[in-house]
Amino acid sequence: MQKKVLFLLLALMMGAAVQAQEIEKVDKFPSGYINGVYMSEAKYKTIDGVLYAVGYEGTKDWILVRYPAGSRNDTYNVHPYCRRIARGAFEGAAYLREIYMPETVSYIGDNAFAGCTSLTGIYFGDSEPSAVRSADTSSSGEAYEIARYNLSGRPCNPTDKGVQIIVYSDYTTQTIIIN
Repeated sequence: MQKKVLFLLLALMMGAAVQAQEIEKVDKFPSGYINGVYMSEAKYKTIDGVLYAVGYEGTKDWILVRYPAGSRNDTYNVHPYCRRIARGAFEGAAYLREIYMPETVSYIGDNAFAGCTSLTGIYFGDSEPSAVRSADTSSSGEAYEIARYNLSGRPCNPTDKGVQIIVYSDYTTQTIIIN
């Protein structure tokens, strides 16, 4: 048990050191782990460690899928093309104090800010800090895996050892450790 906790802490600290990079188009990923119809035309991209889905449902819109929980940044500016914040996207980002969102964000998923213990303000456009306009608190419960990444943001297989981030069709994420 202590080994797993120590490994998890080490993995989270390493996650903060991952450099920003482009992730190649994954809808044709040969392992078959990217198989969701919903995201069939999407690309995944990381910007400063933040995972975005680009081009969902054939649009040019972006979804913020996951903000790195281990980041020590106290502010974050959501990309101006972002239209949706996925369920649990900022979950566990304990150091984050302020989030600046473009006014075009029209959807914020359930528990998007769970565990953000230092969060003091969410800003939309040039506005003052405000409460979230609306949030979806339901899930169909029929989510399926559409992508799987390692800490460097590269697609991986379920059998690969290390920390993995799983993205589901409803844009929830799960972080697991494979020994």
